[in-house]
Amino acid sequence: MKTQASAISLLKKMKFESDYNKFAFLQSNRIVDPKHTEKMVKSLRMMGIIRPVVVIETDFIDGVMRKYIVDGQHLFYACMRENIEVPYIVIDVKDNMNLIYKMAMLNNSSKSWDLMNYIVAYKAVNVDYQRLFDLKMKYNLEILMIAAIGKNVISSKINGGEISTIIKEGSYIFNNDNAEKMAKDFSDIFIAVGPSDRWVKYNFLSQFMINYGAYDHKKTITNIKKNIATIKAMTDVVYAREYIQNNIFIMK
Repeated sequence: MKTQASAISLLKKMKFESDYNKFAFLQSNRIVDPKHTEKMVKSLRMMGIIRPVVVIETDFIDGVMRKYIVDGQHLFYACMRENIEVPYIVIDVKDNMNLIYKMAMLNNSSKSWDLMNYIVAYKAVNVDYQRLFDLKMKYNLEILMIAAIGKNVISSKINGGEISTIIKEGSYIFNNDNAEKMAKDFSDIFIAVGPSDRWVKYNFLSQFMINYGAYDHKKTITNIKKNIATIKAMTDVVYAREYIQNNIFIMK
């Protein structure tokens, strides 16, 4: 009965708008995928509209009161393509952080956000997320690897579980002043190792973090190239960890 009451309440709040120019998009939201829009068009033609676009009405984005689409961008474009009114409801948000949280929750109900979606969203309001984004663009490392370097976290803590949660909550903070240089140096190792299993790369990251500042970077890169055949052939996690630890990183 509670679910039915909620549905009725939702229907009462629903509005319709035929002027598409009255809607605006949030830079922090996901990029629209035209293929998804096509699927939405097919759904509209087959079943009609079964849910509304979710918007906020606010002026805290740029000082002008606008309707911003929080969830339902593909539905909006599908309605525009079919030249039909856009069904929408308005939700309340307190500030930018609250907006991003609700946007992630709503979008996750259809297709889960990956970590880059969270970073793109939060970077508009948090300089540490802008830094994560910039390092990703410059060095093409996995986000969890960059985040581990930024936290200066080593060993089992780099498995990503805790860091992933922190990123999603919007509370990630860099506490490693040397993160930029370390990301660059590990990117060199990443390039030297080349395509390999994820667990191999994380073994390299672990040893890199443990030995950073004590190992000779150029000699280690050369040593990786000399041992690349063995590295590529590794299939056992324990053997790989011991081999990388004992044979790859050349100390100063």
